[in-house]
Amino acid sequence: MPPGSAAGTVYLIDAHSLIFQVFHAIGAMTIPAGLPVNALFGFTRDLLTLRKRRPDYLVCAFDRGEETFRHNLYTEYKAHRAPMPDDLVPQIPLIEQVLEALAIPVVGHPDYEADDILATLAKQAAARGYDVFLCTSDKDCRQLIDDRVRLYNLRKRQEFGRAELQADWGVTPEQVVDLQTLVGDSVDNVPGVPGIGVKTAAKLLQEFGSIENLLTNIDKVSGKKRQQELRDAGPKIELSRKLVRLATNVPVEFDWEGWKPREPDAAKLVELFRKFGFRSLEAEFRQAGKPLTPTPLPSGERG
Repeated sequence: MPPGSAAGTVYLIDAHSLIFQVFHAIGAMTIPAGLPVNALFGFTRDLLTLRKRRPDYLVCAFDRGEETFRHNLYTEYKAHRAPMPDDLVPQIPLIEQVLEALAIPVVGHPDYEADDILATLAKQAAARGYDVFLCTSDKDCRQLIDDRVRLYNLRKRQEFGRAELQADWGVTPEQVVDLQTLVGDSVDNVPGVPGIGVKTAAKLLQEFGSIENLLTNIDKVSGKKRQQELRDAGPKIELSRKLVRLATNVPVEFDWEGWKPREPDAAKLVELFRKFGFRSLEAEFRQAGKPLTPTPLPSGERG
């Protein structure tokens, strides 16, 4: 089934990616008891807006916060990552309550990251003829782009596919893993080739096509120093590639019928929004029994 004649649309949400994004984008907000709610507010508003796109399937992927198969491959994986901000920690359970009230299913696995869940579900959904939108700001997911799978920025309401990837990084989706392998990832502590950033990696892949061809033709790479850096990095390259490549075989239970959007628990949401001080959202659910299209807040009003 060619793109444009999809059997339906699937929206897959990378929960922690969106939570961190809104946490840093929205200023401090607290309820009278002093509990921070800025990430909760932003996450909820984005989910309500997403529901208005009327996806045929909607799933939220969560990290379990446990060590995954990547830690078994490389004990230093994510070793230097900073802990979750103190003001964000208490908001996670509240976000989970909102997801439950919105009847949005959550999928996770203790041995895998949310990106792996997205990769697995995206592959299965595309094979079923669905158009897939990955709601994430994580650039690792760029490797999943194909004719059926695109990224969707919930904050900017923008899609990101092959053309956007080519314009930004100058590579194809099939080359993303190799580009990330060469560059490495300082946040996740994935080793790369010293001195190679995104632009240089893209240029090398444009010239040689793949890491295998690059390593076979190191003598043709310009600059003796870069040639030696590639030779020295050789033993780590395969490890880095395993770390950056997303798993598409996570053993999760596929429940397409259960992943269809359902009516939210309006009464529960009204209760929660009153507790959180989200007055506009409370009014929307109280008025219609289900979410309306979110409207801009009047000056000085909180949620």
